[in-house]
Amino acid sequence: MNPSPFPFPPFLSLSVLVLFFSVSIPLCSSNTDSYTSCSTTQFVCGNITAGFPFWGNNRPEFCGNPGLELKCENDNPTININDVVYRVLEIDENGQSLRIARQDYTDGVCQPQLLNTTLDPQLFEYAPGYRNLTIIYGCTIPALLGVPALFNCLITGTGSQNGYVVYDAVGPGLCYRSIFVPVSETILASAMVNLSGLEESLKQGFQVKWKVDDTACTNCIGSKGVCGYYLLSNETTCYCPGQFIATKTCPSSPDVVPANPGMYVSISFNGHCYEKIIEYNFNGCLMFTLY
Repeated sequence: MNPSPFPFPPFLSLSVLVLFFSVSIPLCSSNTDSYTSCSTTQFVCGNITAGFPFWGNNRPEFCGNPGLELKCENDNPTININDVVYRVLEIDENGQSLRIARQDYTDGVCQPQLLNTTLDPQLFEYAPGYRNLTIIYGCTIPALLGVPALFNCLITGTGSQNGYVVYDAVGPGLCYRSIFVPVSETILASAMVNLSGLEESLKQGFQVKWKVDDTACTNCIGSKGVCGYYLLSNETTCYCPGQFIATKTCPSSPDVVPANPGMYVSISFNGHCYEKIIEYNFNGCLMFTLY
């Protein structure tokens, strides 16, 4: 007599199996449908509206790239890039670009975060037409050969209040700290010669392009799906109507569910053989499918 594949009597095996599925299935069905969430919910703040690849506020994380979270502060959309907070001024989804300005320079140059403007190269690149300026804090006049200070700020940690601006990304030299930030080449001259020009150029911000696989998203939309992000494989994915497991594209027929990779476990029960696919959907729900 072949031993039972379950370490308990058949009637108890059935009870355990029924109990297991009675617990697991309601947990899955209680999760919000990913397709509905990502197709109907956008990030909205002030005059900025954004869909994929962004997420934030009421738009769930699985609807966008994890590095592209937007927040809303007093009707001002913001994004954090390499520990620096930027105000989002414009989003061009067709051109895959956004214009951002450093939040710490919103009210002038005297309350800097003392961090350089750097991007995550995996997510962003600078748009053309910008050049770095370096804002230098806490200088003595001889440090810059007697050039008059462009501004005066009392920065904690230094007794000198003199501030200057120089071309390109450079270090502080004999001064206390320096911060480089991109400025549009069209207003570069005014940013160099007077404080109002510098502050205006900082408020106008600069443009960056995001680097997200638009081909995968285009294919998804073409198959009547909505774009999202698969956190486990770190890639763009596609959510389809009535389908819990995301795929590359949606099936042409609503009755056909494309195959998905997963962990397969064979189960023998009461003379029948089942193959169970174990998957996690994007709401963190454990999915079971029996064939």
